[in-house]
Amino acid sequence: MRRCIDTVLAGGEDIEILIVNDGSTDDTEAIAFEYAKKYPNIIKTISQENGGHGAAVETALANARGTYFKIVDSDDWVDEKALVYFISAVRSFLRTAVMPDMIITNYVYEHAADNTRHRVRFANALTPETLLTWQDIGRFRPGQYMTMHSQTYRTELLKKSNINLPHHAWYVDTIYSYKPLPNIESIYYIDVDLYRYFIGRSDQSVNTAVMLKRIDQQLNITRILIDSYPFSYLRHNRERYRYMIHFLAMYMTIASVLLIMSGTKDDYITRKNLWNYLRRKDERVYRRIRYRSANFFLTYPSSKGKYLFTAIYHVFNRIFKFS
Repeated sequence: MRRCIDTVLAGGEDIEILIVNDGSTDDTEAIAFEYAKKYPNIIKTISQENGGHGAAVETALANARGTYFKIVDSDDWVDEKALVYFISAVRSFLRTAVMPDMIITNYVYEHAADNTRHRVRFANALTPETLLTWQDIGRFRPGQYMTMHSQTYRTELLKKSNINLPHHAWYVDTIYSYKPLPNIESIYYIDVDLYRYFIGRSDQSVNTAVMLKRIDQQLNITRILIDSYPFSYLRHNRERYRYMIHFLAMYMTIASVLLIMSGTKDDYITRKNLWNYLRRKDERVYRRIRYRSANFFLTYPSSKGKYLFTAIYHVFNRIFKFS
């Protein structure tokens, strides 16, 4: 947590740091007040009863006064030079009164186990240092998504998006990354590695064992994504619709692979019900996602399919180290 705060402080008095102590039982609150006392013009500490990640984000957003809003989890940190460059870009927006709805930056997985890194960059799909609309967006590669770690939203727009994050729930950052998108009209990409995403705790939400244990949480979030909007409402903007389908397909794939890896008869039925849930919501979207090469096989119940996709999951995890 100290490393996280120290790196964000590189932004100086151009930024406001809101530390939300969400019912922590360790020394989080003491550390937060220590920093707030030392930097009263920059840091504000808010303590509340435990409500989970979603409650903490909602509290921070409700209290945010800045023009832009970014989440940095206490395990993670930012690159200080990238932050200074990022803030200089935001200053230029304020001078010209051209305010993009969403700013995208790169992020880096920092793997504690072997001290390696994996960078997620967007230059193939987004032109750097240019105000973009969805029509200017290129195609995102498999495994390339605008997640919480890459996103900075215009605060006013985010507040109007009514993201309504579930409390006492895991993986709510997925909703945060997805639900505001229909309100986004302009995007600005800064090609710097701003966010450093720490990977390595055994109890971390993206740890495979934890994900298997909490499949119900993953399924709940996936259904919330499906229910977020009538897909017919999204089709008027083809490029945004295409990206949101790309994003939803990832979560359908994750849920399906976890259910395959879990491997019980009930899990097979749950997987089938999830796909049928999407089909009832929108037949066209269901077909578009299901008949992608990977998901086509994921809907099959064979034991060979189970072993194949478990193997593929472990290979990709070894290469990209996303857990």
